[in-house]
Amino acid sequence: MASRSLERYRLPFFGNADFKITLTDAPGSASAVLVLSGIRVALPGTANCVLHVGAPFRRYLSTVTDGAGDASVPLPIPCSPSLAGFRIAGQWGILTPGFNALGLILSDDLSITWN
Repeated sequence: MASRSLERYRLPFFGNADFKITLTDAPGSASAVLVLSGIRVALPGTANCVLHVGAPFRRYLSTVTDGAGDASVPLPIPCSPSLAGFRIAGQWGILTPGFNALGLILSDDLSITWN
């Protein structure tokens, strides 16, 4: 199975209402959740899965992948200079019963810094 890819859409700048985080190459029509955290870690999981976001988790955003295994969630960035240098780590979890003991596929990770 191909590696799941986590990407950002457009740059994370102040006032970017179109900013979103995407998922590609996941199983089609699967439940997926994007987990965001202020902490980036690397904790081994099962069957080549590594958790890259640490507690406390800041936000959970859920969706369902399309037939091609793609998904995205909007994450508009407010026009607030106080966010300068703010960092978040993100990772998708895709529910896949039977794939491994956890029934979960984890994407690669993404670290974002607001400019």
